[in-house]
Amino acid sequence: DRPTATAIVNRAEAAGFTGVKLRNDPCGGFEAYLAGFEDQREAEAFVTQAKARGFDVVLERN
Repeated sequence: DRPTATAIVNRAEAAGFTGVKLRNDPCGGFEAYLAGFEDQREAEAFVTQAKARGFDVVLERN
């Protein structure tokens, strides 16, 4: 639901991950996302950092 997704975005911001946004998930509900990585290596480094801070992160290529 939107309040839960918004809480995730707020938690990400508090953890130093700026620019995280919400969008409708095609499967229903919402997803938090961060776009604009320079390359795959930068995206994978973000995933590692976010997981280390307790976030459940999945890398999607769009």
